[in-house]
Amino acid sequence: LKEYADLNLFIHKLKNVIEEKKIMPWLCTSNNAFNNRTPMEMIMAGETEELNRMIYEIGEGVFQ
Repeated sequence: LKEYADLNLFIHKLKNVIEEKKIMPWLCTSNNAFNNRTPMEMIMAGETEELNRMIYEIGEGVFQ
């Protein structure tokens, strides 16, 4: 259940930095920054530190 709580937390965080309709595609798309894993895979594996950093960087405009 912890993984689902983490998923809900990340969805909430993402709503603050990207359009809501883009959240699920972002979570389900592999990313080079995560060794070609999806953010969803990272969350389910409990590896959330890199995700937190990326969400912060998105919010700061690093990827614009």
